[in-house]
Formats: sequence, structure tokens, C-alpha cells
Amino acid sequence: MRNDQSDALRELKDAQWPTERMAALFLARVQRDLATARASSPAEIAHEPGVTDPEADYLAWVALLEHGERCTRDSALRSVAAGYSDDDSPNPSRQLIRNEFAPVHVDAVARARAAVAAMAGPDPAKAVAAQIDVLDRWPIDDRADAVIYGEA
Repeated sequence: MRNDQSDALRELKDAQWPTERMAALFLARVQRDLATARASSPAEIAHEPGVTDPEADYLAWVALLEHGERCTRDSALRSVAAGYSDDDSPNPSRQLIRNEFAPVHVDAVARARAAVAAMAGPDPAKAVAAQIDVLDRWPIDDRADAVIYGEA
């Protein structure tokens, strides 16, 4: 019985974590870190070890984070595009999801795709809302799914 329960829990996690969700999570974290950096100032890093020119070091740090955000955004968009392509393929590469977990999987894919679109889009408010959903609400919903499916 215990092995069946752990197998079901693993399958639930697989349903909850399509590749698009991982891409959305990475993008949300990178964008959050970039927003934190932009909200700080050279004075806040002046006392950090290795900082010799707070203004220049701050600008370089923010530029590095901006580059990382662009790369992560591009990667997330490619992940979503690959998912759509896989959906339309006669031989999809996605693993098979048990029927009882199909609604969880379909929701996770749709939610991740919407989050990536919002975070990559032009509206900063939608991007922040998507980041909050990805970073704060999804873990809560994962726990609820575990309760619903009797895996908690």
C-alpha cells in the first residue's frame, strides 16, 4: 500500500510540474531578483566585500541581472513554444499522465503558459501578478492537490 501511495504521489508531482512550469518558476525568480536589485542603490552595496566603486559595481550588477532576465525570458518562451509544438505532434514526447491527474496536468500547463506570457509581456502589473502566482500561490495549490487526491 505504501509503495502505491508513493507512486501516486510521484505521479501527482509529475502532473503538477510540466516543463513550462519550471520555466515559469525560473523566470519569476529571476524577475523578482532583478526587481530587488533595481529597488536597491549603490549605497546599499557599498559595504559588501570586494566593492571598490559602489556606483560602477551596482550598475554592473544590475546589467548582469538584466542580461540574465532576458536569457531566462527567451528560454521560457522557447519552452512554451516547444510545449505547443509537442501538443500538436502525432508523437508527443510528454510522459503519459494518469487519467485521475490529467486535470491537474492540464491546469499546470495552462497556468504556466499564461504566467510566462504575462511575465514576458509589456504590462508590469500583469508580470508582478504572475510572479506572485508562481512563487506564492502555486505551492499552496500543490498542497491542496495532495489533500484532494489523498496523498497528504
